[in-house]
Amino acid sequence: MIFKNMTKFIFKTILFLTITVFMYIIFNFKTTTLYAIDSKHFNYGPNYVEVNNLNTKSPVKVHMIANKTSGNSFILESDNEFAVVDSGEDEDYTPGILGVTGPGYGVEDRVISYMKRIGITKDNFIYYIGTHAHSDHIGSGDEVLNAIPAKEVIITEYSDSMISNSRRHWDNQIVYNNLIDAAKKCNAKITTQFQSDPITLRLGSSTLTIYNTFSTHHNRTFDDAILCHLL
Repeated sequence: MIFKNMTKFIFKTILFLTITVFMYIIFNFKTTTLYAIDSKHFNYGPNYVEVNNLNTKSPVKVHMIANKTSGNSFILESDNEFAVVDSGEDEDYTPGILGVTGPGYGVEDRVISYMKRIGITKDNFIYYIGTHAHSDHIGSGDEVLNAIPAKEVIITEYSDSMISNSRRHWDNQIVYNNLIDAAKKCNAKITTQFQSDPITLRLGSSTLTIYNTFSTHHNRTFDDAILCHLL
């Protein structure tokens, strides 16, 4: 019963953080166009759901791919340069190792298909940003990088030794290692350690600020989840 209640608490906490970041982007960036892809509407065809379209002429856009779990995917766009913030779960499970979610929640094909549809290529895919090492957030990261190489992969360094509660290790180390291996394979710059908090980057004509970059030892993986601010 305790484990079940804790699982519900973890899920609700991650969902709350995701919604909070999402709403912050909507209400603070009045020149941002938001496109949302919801799994129940997505049919791999030419149409997609467009909501909260604040300014279609804006060079800055935020695309959200809503998945079946708390691990939504966000694509930040500025002047035809792109950053992917999380890409959701995949169907590549390691037998005998418990993941954050179970089979049937993989969205790698959906994410990659949409990325290609909006014109993301190896030339304008600037950043892949993993908020934290949970499979429902970065599980498909290796598939994304294998399909479309990014110039830089950003995620806080992860090791199971950082998590004091071993029951929350899940397959975190595996998906983190898979992401790093894929980044090396596509010759992407890998940033896992940071000189300051926050850090600022350029995406097109916009400033991309990443917060909560320092992590040491935690009870839960998403204690060190990074946040992104595009302006």
